[in-house]
Amino acid sequence: MVRIKLKELAKKLSKELAVAQKRYKESKSDADRVSQEAVSSWSSAGDREYSQGQAEILKENLESIKRIQKAIESAFEKESVDKVEAPSYVEINLNGSAMNFYLVNDPIHLENVNFLSGESEIGKVIIGKVVDDVFEIKRENTVVRGKIIFIG
Repeated sequence: MVRIKLKELAKKLSKELAVAQKRYKESKSDADRVSQEAVSSWSSAGDREYSQGQAEILKENLESIKRIQKAIESAFEKESVDKVEAPSYVEINLNGSAMNFYLVNDPIHLENVNFLSGESEIGKVIIGKVVDDVFEIKRENTVVRGKIIFIG
């Protein structure tokens, strides 16, 4: 099966990348302006640190989007996937409830998109599983059971 869900994510990421680049450029410009103003004023030092911090956060987000895009582009080399690996779109049944998400190595916040890290508790357990495999996550007083429904 063609990896339709990953293609949908790639389109969303392209749009988000454009927005993130614009935000970073504006934030960096603001940080540079505040830095110049802070040279002549000790009271502006906090503003400088804050604006530089914001620019760094936006830069990290931009780089994360680029890393996910690169991983997805590499994943397109495979028309289909037999087992759970990052990046993949995954549907599972977890204790009777359906869940779906994109398993990635470097999750970000993207509106209306569920990301799950391969390093998360569930991510570690499901990597390498195939459709219809069952899994368990043992916690202190409970056991969470799940089943792989779809991988794309």
